[in-house]
Amino acid sequence: MLASVRNLLPQSQNAYGQYSRVQLSQTATTFFPRTYDDWDTGFDLSWELDIWGRTRRSIEANDAALNAEIENHDDMLVTLIGDVAAIYYTCRFRCQRCTFSDCPLLPDRAWKTRMRRRDLLSGGLGLIGASYGFPSLDRCDAATSWSKDLADHRIVNFETFHSRDRYARTLGPNAKRGPHGSGYSRPFRIATTDQGARGIGMCWPNEDAITPFVGAKLGDLFDPSVGVTEEAHALDYVLHDLAGEILGKPVYELMGAHGPTEIETYSGAIYMEDLMPKSRPQGVSAVLDACQMDYDSGYRAFKLKIGRARWMQGDEGDRRDIEVTRAVREKFPDCKILVDANDGYSVDRFLKYVTGVADCDLFWIEEPFIENRDGLMRLKDHMHKVDCRALVADGEARTGSAPKLWKWGEYEKRFVDRFFELAEEKLIDVCVFDIGTLGFTRWRNVMPILREAGVAAAPHLWGCTPKPLYCAHLAAGVGNVLIVEGIPGVGSNLDYSNFAIRNGKLCVPNVPGFGIRRTNGASIGLGESVAK
Repeated sequence: MLASVRNLLPQSQNAYGQYSRVQLSQTATTFFPRTYDDWDTGFDLSWELDIWGRTRRSIEANDAALNAEIENHDDMLVTLIGDVAAIYYTCRFRCQRCTFSDCPLLPDRAWKTRMRRRDLLSGGLGLIGASYGFPSLDRCDAATSWSKDLADHRIVNFETFHSRDRYARTLGPNAKRGPHGSGYSRPFRIATTDQGARGIGMCWPNEDAITPFVGAKLGDLFDPSVGVTEEAHALDYVLHDLAGEILGKPVYELMGAHGPTEIETYSGAIYMEDLMPKSRPQGVSAVLDACQMDYDSGYRAFKLKIGRARWMQGDEGDRRDIEVTRAVREKFPDCKILVDANDGYSVDRFLKYVTGVADCDLFWIEEPFIENRDGLMRLKDHMHKVDCRALVADGEARTGSAPKLWKWGEYEKRFVDRFFELAEEKLIDVCVFDIGTLGFTRWRNVMPILREAGVAAAPHLWGCTPKPLYCAHLAAGVGNVLIVEGIPGVGSNLDYSNFAIRNGKLCVPNVPGFGIRRTNGASIGLGESVAK
């Protein structure tokens, strides 16, 4: 009854109170105390006759609006939690259970400086995930389906064979060491599953390190969206190829197909042939002949080894470096020229070299001297003065190894930190960390970090002939690869004919796995590698 009255007759309640302390003047005449307390209190009640219900409906409407806002808030929380969970799953569980703060999928600086509340409000977590390189929902669905397919396979056997490279010619020295010969031998392994699938790839560890993986489920060792687990890093190439064979997909498609399938490539085999043989050096013409051989094979870029002062007297070696560079530019005006000093110069000497070739339109300068901030600042300033627009590439050489493998492989943290400090100052433009030292899977996962830092990638690949083919898949899969180092030659027991070089570009085949096949002793080179 009271509730009905309250609803029908909205009630207004007021209460008041007052207290004062009064003191009369000493000169006043009074029969009361000169000081006393004055209290006053009371209350009142009133009701409004809400005959037509206007007030009641207004109250109910406001209550309903409040409840609706609460439900909207709860709905947004559910969506937010779901998106955060999806991103967290991608980062944590698909990165070999790394710590979230160390996730290789998250560009360190970007996540800390840009992942602010306004990003959440303006774009939503889904858009943020896309901008930071996370897979789309469709992509995640495909990866989930692929993972299920791989989980059905168990590795039952490993077969080992060796392949010996045969370069297109015998190579001379560089600034670091003497003649590089005509090729080296390296182990490969073929993994076979209980369903008959086979994958092939370079694999250096001995049998004792590989045997424990016999009987393992492929799904426990490999995730298409990330690569191999940390414990299976020795099987990196093998498991990528095996997964591609099982799923009927090229490796680059497993990685997202974010890059082109035709990637610029350069011949990395232009050594100091002018100094060979030592008893009767052939001179500059030998370098030009090497470039011509690779030009005829489809290459339209050459990386020249410089730093001949290691092998020649006084300034003669530096002058020869300039002479060779200018001769190659003159004979191949339509080709890119890259130079690599292997840290063989001092800063002062290299500035003189840059002056001598300033009009040769160099594409990049690699490891001119041991990288240091002052030297690279001087180099950049000098390049600006002489209008040399070459990129500066660095990062291959290292002085030590990390105490244990981490997201940057064998590279020490201080080395990586120094690299990014120099890159942040625009003193280094291209990262040439070695693909073996870092690892194929790790290269996949650190590429977003390089991209966010504004640094292009061109992994160092010398001197295994299959490595450029692996790197081509990396370029087509994750993007941000500027150019691929080429190694003209073949490998015994291997067939590279699915790949080709056309007009200076390495073409990645749309075939399952990496597209490298084993032969019975034959060495089959790149297919259709001709100038057109």
